[in-house]
Amino acid sequence: MTAALHIGLIVNPIAGLGGSLGYKGSDGQALRDLAAAMLPQQRTRAMDRVERALALLVGHGSMVQFTCWAGDMGEHMLQHLGLNPVVLGQQSAGLTS
Repeated sequence: MTAALHIGLIVNPIAGLGGSLGYKGSDGQALRDLAAAMLPQQRTRAMDRVERALALLVGHGSMVQFTCWAGDMGEHMLQHLGLNPVVLGQQSAGLTS
């Protein structure tokens, strides 16, 4: 069966950290430095939001095809949810700018 819906997913793994830490957004170098020093378990805000947003699609994996970037930018969350994405690229060694 061909997927009825094709979704491209890109996750900014540090999105949302700025507001909770009193920064204005997640684009500044100071926040990237802080996020790089955090344990992965402390950087879950974006992943929690993706999980909530996609919760209704879990169990309908055969009807939905996902394409995402590798690692924390989509692949890990989709695999965690039991969805089988087409993965593009490869995960960066560290935080990018």
